[in-house]
Amino acid sequence: TASAPPPSSQIIAASQNVWVVQTGDTVDVFGTAPDNTFDAFAGATHTVIVNGAEFDLSAEVRTIVIHGGPGDDVAILAGTTERELATLRPDVSIFTGADWQVRVENVGRVEVESGGGSLDRARLHDSAGNEVLVARPDEVTLTGDDFEFAAHNFIRTYTYATAGNDFAYFYDGDGNDLYRAWQHRAILSGP
Repeated sequence: TASAPPPSSQIIAASQNVWVVQTGDTVDVFGTAPDNTFDAFAGATHTVIVNGAEFDLSAEVRTIVIHGGPGDDVAILAGTTERELATLRPDVSIFTGADWQVRVENVGRVEVESGGGSLDRARLHDSAGNEVLVARPDEVTLTGDDFEFAAHNFIRTYTYATAGNDFAYFYDGDGNDLYRAWQHRAILSGP
């Protein structure tokens, strides 16, 4: 549950299923349902949808912080055609553009969609447990005991396995692809 906002905050929405609070150029989003779905569309202007309720945010917003709860929460983030970086970790995920950032905390499933920028990158990090990586040309997923990440349509996606008994499955595309593997890393690239 969320604590009271600071006195300088503006409550954008408060109901039994959502709480949206703006403090300066930061918006904090809290889903209060047992299981929450958060959608965030960032760019020159931002839109956040929480459990079906849509909120258009002012152009001055630079940071959106999504706070998950104890249930099975899902965050779906979409970018722009500009250069972006998605860094997904079990404790916190951050999606950054030129002048904005979406931060996701305590959410079990995080999906990130590239806006089509040729320099977009996604970085998926594992936990101390066992994970499964599935890499396809248009989607890379990393699944662990308490989390699931999906990166869609990124030009480059990097995945880091640092602990546990992890498995990786690579699937190629329709064209001629190149698979290279070493003891500590593997790369699959296509046209």
